[in-house]
Parts: sequence; structure tokens; C-alpha cells
Amino acid sequence: MKKNIALVILIIMALVMFGCSSDDTNHVENNPDSLRGSSSSWLAGLGALTRVPVLFGVGDQYYKPATPIGSSLYWINTITGSATLIGGIGYEVNGIAYDAITNKLYGITSGKYRTVEFSSQLIEINMATGEGSLIGTITPSKQDSYDFSQPSFNLLGTLYAVNNTDHQLCTINLTTAEADCFSVTGDSYIGVNPEDRGQAFNNFDVLNLIVPGVSAVFESTDDDDDLSGGARVYTFDAAHMKFDYQRTIHGLPYNKAPNGDFDPLTGIYWGLDSLTGGDDDDDIAPVSATRNLLMISVEGGKLIGKIPTNNNLHAITFGFLDASTLIKMGLNDLINFLCPKTPE
Repeated sequence: MKKNIALVILIIMALVMFGCSSDDTNHVENNPDSLRGSSSSWLAGLGALTRVPVLFGVGDQYYKPATPIGSSLYWINTITGSATLIGGIGYEVNGIAYDAITNKLYGITSGKYRTVEFSSQLIEINMATGEGSLIGTITPSKQDSYDFSQPSFNLLGTLYAVNNTDHQLCTINLTTAEADCFSVTGDSYIGVNPEDRGQAFNNFDVLNLIVPGVSAVFESTDDDDDLSGGARVYTFDAAHMKFDYQRTIHGLPYNKAPNGDFDPLTGIYWGLDSLTGGDDDDDIAPVSATRNLLMISVEGGKLIGKIPTNNNLHAITFGFLDASTLIKMGLNDLINFLCPKTPE
């Protein structure tokens, strides 16, 4: 076992130091999330030694099935957009979040299937196999059912999520799944489809909310607030329990970037646009249904890139893989992960 760990560390350090060769003699390829081309990014990877940043995603065979069939966990190549299967989760998951304190991945199960409603559940997801383990039903009170989404951890390891039933922001206990919910000024979640909402903590531990279109709920009295379409960015003011409008991002497909996360190395927000290739009447999307990964400079207020992806992804988050997980992935998968092939 110790020899395997040493081998993995040696491979990682060699790839970090010398890069991944390509057909171009003057060009070095590397996954931008697994130690980007900047010197600071390489050092960040070396500092962790055996922890490599990776973009995880959850996807389903169907987008909104009449009955749950279970989501799958993928790791996503951030150069090509391809989603490589890790394994089945065993639960229908609408959002995932990584806890950097404990190096664990968590998911929230979907609370609604067409006309059927039940409470969302909190699960822990094995990053090496994709298997989900139930922690408990998320219960803020004695109401029969609650629908939660948009999980995100702050830097202290506290899990936040949105209570879509009561339109509240909540913290969730990772041991009991009990939710402590509170209302925010202006009812910021009312009138926004949860599937269109993006919410995540940035690298400065500020909770960002990204919502599409124009809604009377978000109208402001400030003259310089730009609410003319696009996707609107808000940041959470914990002292006053409200979301403050910051800017509008124009040029996004469908004016939204839901269920995304901030790159821990670059601070760029990665989100998803709308699904294409499905059946709108039945809310069914085949495996071939695609959508784009969106790379957004939230501070700059602009879209800086998009990459097509597959496997009906509907939520993504950044995490880190440690030595033991890398070993379980296997040597070939590890090399393919660290040295992804660019599309021809």
C-alpha cells in the first residue's frame, strides 16, 4: 500500500514538474483544475502533494423522471467538457457540495417528481465509487415535505442550502441533517425556479446568488442597478439578512448559470446552461442530451468561455481527490485526468 501511495505521489510530482507532452514541442497541456499553468497554481498543487482539484458533476438518464432512477457521479474534463463516469449514487440528486475541511462530498436529493412531493435527503457521496450513503431527511420543522437545493459550503465547513418550500436560506447539520432556516429580506428566492438558480460561496467566503431575468422581487431603488435582462448577481449580507444586488451578467445562454461552483484556484464561476435535446412535453431527456459548461467572471460581469458537456449533467462542484482516492481510480484514469487530450 505504501509503495502504491509513493508511486502516485511520484507520478503527480513528475507531471506537475514536467507537464504532459503534446504534438507541439513548445506546448504543455494540463487540466486547468488539476494545477493550472500559472506558477502559483503549480505550487498550490505541490503544497497539497496528493490532493488534486477536480470538477465533479451529477447526471441522470432522464431529467425529470416520473419515478426516481438514481443519479450518477462524474468527474469532468475541464478542457474537453467530457464527463467520465465514476459510479452510480443510488439517489436522485439535485445538488452536490464539497467540504474542504473534511475532504468529503455531499449531495441533496430531489424533493419533487412532477406531482409527487417528499422531503429532500442529505447524503454523503464516495468520491472514488460514486456510492451515496444516507445521513437523514432534511427537516427544519414538522411539515410533511421540504424541497431543498443549491448546497454550498463556506470556508468553516458549514453547509448552506435553499429551502424551496418556504423560500428560506438554511444551514444543515452534517450529522443529523437537521436544518436551521431563516428568511432573508425581500424574499429573494420567491419567483425564481430552483433549477435556474446558481448559489455558491466564492473564494473569499461570500455567498453569491445568480438568478435569471427580471423579477419584481429583485427590483431596486438604486438608479445604477442594471436589471435589464441578463443574469443578476447578488451577495449575501449576513449582518442584515439580505441579498444585495451587485451587477448583471449579459451574454449568458438563457440568462442563467445554475447549480455551479467557484474554481478554488482561479475564482472563476462554473455553471450550466439549459438542457438541449430533450422532450419538453414529457420533461424527459435522453442520455445524449447536452448542455454547456459556462465559465463566468462574476467580478468582471462577463462570460469568458463555454464548453459542451454530456451525460445530462445538472449540478457541478469543485473538490479535491486525495492519494487513496486516486489509487482507487486506477493509474490509467489518473494519467488521463492529469493529462486530458484536447479536442481535435
